[in-house]
Amino acid sequence: CYQYPTPILPKSRYRYQMSAPIPDAQWCHPYTTTTAIWEMGHDNPTTGDNFGYVQWRKRNCVFL
Repeated sequence: CYQYPTPILPKSRYRYQMSAPIPDAQWCHPYTTTTAIWEMGHDNPTTGDNFGYVQWRKRNCVFL
C-alpha cells in the first residue's frame, strides 16, 4: 500500500461521479469516456449551477 510517484496518470485507477447539481449515485464513470449521454438534461441554463464531481481512486492492498 505504498505510493509511488508516476509521471503518467494511470486512467484505469481513477473514476469520477457527479455530485451536483443532480447527484448521479448509481454510476462511477471511468476517464476517457464520453459525457454526452449521461450528462444530458443535467445542465439548467436558467439557474447557473456549477457541476461538482467526486473523484475515486482504486487501491489494491493486501494485508498478510
